[in-house]
Amino acid sequence: MILGCNNTFAVKPVDIYPQKAFTVLTEESWGCISNQRIVSDATDKVTSKDTSSVRVDEIKNSEDRENRNELYLYFPAQKINGLPGYFILRLGIKHQNPEQQGYLLVDQAKLIVKDNKHFIEVRASVDGLVNAAMFYSRYDHIQKGLFSCPEADVFEPFKTNFIRMHEIRHGLKFESRAEDTQWKSLSMEIPPALLAQAISLDACEELLDRLDKEFSSPEHIMFLWDKAMVTTKKIDPIVNALKQEKDLSYDLLIKINDKGKLEEINIGQQLFVPQVKQKISVKKNSGQIVGGEIWINRRQ
Repeated sequence: MILGCNNTFAVKPVDIYPQKAFTVLTEESWGCISNQRIVSDATDKVTSKDTSSVRVDEIKNSEDRENRNELYLYFPAQKINGLPGYFILRLGIKHQNPEQQGYLLVDQAKLIVKDNKHFIEVRASVDGLVNAAMFYSRYDHIQKGLFSCPEADVFEPFKTNFIRMHEIRHGLKFESRAEDTQWKSLSMEIPPALLAQAISLDACEELLDRLDKEFSSPEHIMFLWDKAMVTTKKIDPIVNALKQEKDLSYDLLIKINDKGKLEEINIGQQLFVPQVKQKISVKKNSGQIVGGEIWINRRQ
């Protein structure tokens, strides 16, 4: 006779390591990113249990520049909430003293799933303040684009390399625990709302991919579109198809800035808070290329 049975089992934490990790140099002036470049592949260094580590050094800039070295950690979203892309943790460093150069050494990084909660844990050596932000993207490589930057009075599109990703949250804060005189354990719980936000960002990525495939110019540069194709008549069927196939609804605004002359195309609500802002460029029949931006909101 069985008098009692305890079916409670302790669930072991699951460690999820970055699928890819890169050190990246970003060149920025007046809030306008002019170029991004992968400096090194650090995947092995942040996923192995040996003594190797990756180093990120602060760049001291003049007033008009914001160049920076950062570490990008790509965690596979499929293992976290089933999405096809990546949760990207971006880590930078800045010393409290403007006369000193900060640095960040990362020995290992992982995402831990425990009791239906998600944590980031980084073993690091730090001299300065860690700047941490989280993004979502379907892509894990550098893209080529032609973008303008009206906010910096740059209306002529310029060639650039960029990392396609969309911000979930910046200014993330870690709890720090000293392991020894050199190394610290930096940990942070990821709020469920941040994981849920990525679902909407992925839906916006789906629309961006379809628009880019439909409107792409012969140059095959990402987000360089044939202006004659970028019309309400052409956009509506793409938006409607996503509604029928995946029950996704969107608000959308395309702004084309031709040297200060603004042209807008609006689908859905006229006033909305965009979840995604993506720079684009369009090629006119004359061959002239002008810059623009697309705003997207996935309706809940």
